[in-house]
Amino acid sequence: MKYFLVFLSSLVAIVLLILFLLFTQSGNNLIKPYVEKTIQKKLQKDVHVEAFTLKTNFIDLEVTIDKNSKLLINGNFNIFAETVDIEYTVDAKDLKTPYVNIEGLLHVKGHVKGEINNFQANGTGVIFNSKINFLTHIVEQKVKAIKLDAKNIRIQSILAFLKKPIYSKGVIDINMDIKQKDNNFVGKSDVIIHYGTLNNALLEKDFNLKPDRIVTYRGTINATIDGEKIHAKTNIFSNIAKIETKNSQYNMKKKVFYSDYIVRIPELSAFEKNIQGNIVLNGNIQKTKEDFSFDVNSKTLGGDLKAVVFNDTLKVDLTNLNIANIETMFSQPKRSEGKLTLSIDMQNMKTKNIEGKVVLHVDDGILHVKELLNTKKDDKIRYRLTALSDIVQNNASLKANIISDVLKLDILKSNYNIDNKLFKGKYALHVEDLNNLYFITNRPLKGELKVDGNFSYDKIFSVDGNSKFLEANTNFTLHNKLLHVKSDDLSLAHVTDMLYYPKVFDSFSTLEADYNLTSKIGVVSLNALNGKLIKSELTEIIHLASGFDLTSEIYKDSLFRGVIDENKIDFSLLMNGLESYFKIPDGYINLEKNEINSEFDVKIQHKDFKGTIKGKLDKPSVELSGSAYIKQKIDKAIEKNVPKEWQDTAKELLELFG
Repeated sequence: MKYFLVFLSSLVAIVLLILFLLFTQSGNNLIKPYVEKTIQKKLQKDVHVEAFTLKTNFIDLEVTIDKNSKLLINGNFNIFAETVDIEYTVDAKDLKTPYVNIEGLLHVKGHVKGEINNFQANGTGVIFNSKINFLTHIVEQKVKAIKLDAKNIRIQSILAFLKKPIYSKGVIDINMDIKQKDNNFVGKSDVIIHYGTLNNALLEKDFNLKPDRIVTYRGTINATIDGEKIHAKTNIFSNIAKIETKNSQYNMKKKVFYSDYIVRIPELSAFEKNIQGNIVLNGNIQKTKEDFSFDVNSKTLGGDLKAVVFNDTLKVDLTNLNIANIETMFSQPKRSEGKLTLSIDMQNMKTKNIEGKVVLHVDDGILHVKELLNTKKDDKIRYRLTALSDIVQNNASLKANIISDVLKLDILKSNYNIDNKLFKGKYALHVEDLNNLYFITNRPLKGELKVDGNFSYDKIFSVDGNSKFLEANTNFTLHNKLLHVKSDDLSLAHVTDMLYYPKVFDSFSTLEADYNLTSKIGVVSLNALNGKLIKSELTEIIHLASGFDLTSEIYKDSLFRGVIDENKIDFSLLMNGLESYFKIPDGYINLEKNEINSEFDVKIQHKDFKGTIKGKLDKPSVELSGSAYIKQKIDKAIEKNVPKEWQDTAKELLELFG
């Protein structure tokens, strides 16, 4: 009994101590520093409790935060009956804590009344630089009803409160009236956007969007809540687009979001100055706990667009898009016509594991040479294109086939690495009739061309090829716009036949050429062995003058050297035979005009001749202009047949006529 009385006395003393600490002013003063530290720790701000009074049925609290914010609570608070009937005032400026971030003035006064676990709270004042009025009903720390009327709220203040980048500025109104009925929420909420602008710098930085103007917008969002579902309609009007949703839904219990949408863009140039025209997109968006999907549909560019994204998969179908309309949209000349069909089926779009298939077709294609090559020719080339790509683990294989009036091109065993952006593969080119290339060559050509080779692109385009063109072994490389060509066992007779030139020389030769496609400057050399001149105006003139038939001569080695400057070739030629040589020390060919102008030297068994070759390459004129051998013969004839006193005069007259 003694120990029980001691225990009971101690318990009473503890209770009296607690009551003293909690409900007497002296006790309140003792615990005030602890209250201050607790609030300071929670808010991580400089906090000072100016006044603190707690009675069994009354509370009075005044707290200052960072010297420019104040919280006042005053009223009845019955700790035993758990009832509350207090007035509160919050007066702050630029209040930033781990829990809230409110820019500008925060001045709210209100009343809290009811039980601790079932009370109503109202308030009126200024928040986010807007006038607000609200009324809430809280049961067991859960909102059972809320009415809110907020005018002229600044969008940037809300974004700052949510700790989001300030993508937009503007002014909105919010009106909300929601309550719980039979364990379900019912009510409505309306948002009116009076005026808004987008932050172009942030849009470009975060989303790579580059509007060509300051984007302004306005609109409405009307929502209703009925039980577990929220329904909304949205109308947003801006100076670059109109966005509309007629049936947006959110299931709060299942956490499922769904919405239809229509986006109308009257001027695509607002997003990219080089894109013209307008577009209308419509579709649906859905988000559940597990999945995300959206689809896009559009009647555009003369065809149909359908796209569906489901989690990490993508399917796109473009049907019968008019290529000419695409070029117009991107402000490009009308280089091509035709119907484009594109199918994309991506089974996985995750980085490092991209997997899918792409199929492309162009039917009824027409190429416009005038715009394609920037020329005056009005040729039109019909073509058909098919391309297929399989993508596995960031590697895309490619097969393509182009069939046209001019050529056939097959892309074989090609691969594009998405990570390092390396593209390489093989190709086969077939030109059945070189005359089909007239729009490029500006001259008729005879023959057929087949080329097989490899290509690659790694910041610089490279291609090589091999061919039996003109029954010779020919290969070439093109790297960084530098072209190198080498041909062995090349018949010059076949070359002249291909060019529709008269046959003047026949030999098997080795040809090498280097050409810069940018500067259009290059060099060419040709070495011929055991060649023979073919009967021509040149051989006939030399035969009449010398009595020697050049066509019977074997030229053991012949060397042609040329410097190419776009459509002009400066060249030299040296041909060494057993009994003669033929030399053009400085010749000139104009490929654009198809003309030649050169002087030649011929020496035959100590007989020399000089002359010129001028005119069209297919039929030049040949003239002798001088010969020491002929002059010597004439001098002897004059000495033999002209009287001595007239011989000097006759020789001088001959010199005047060359």
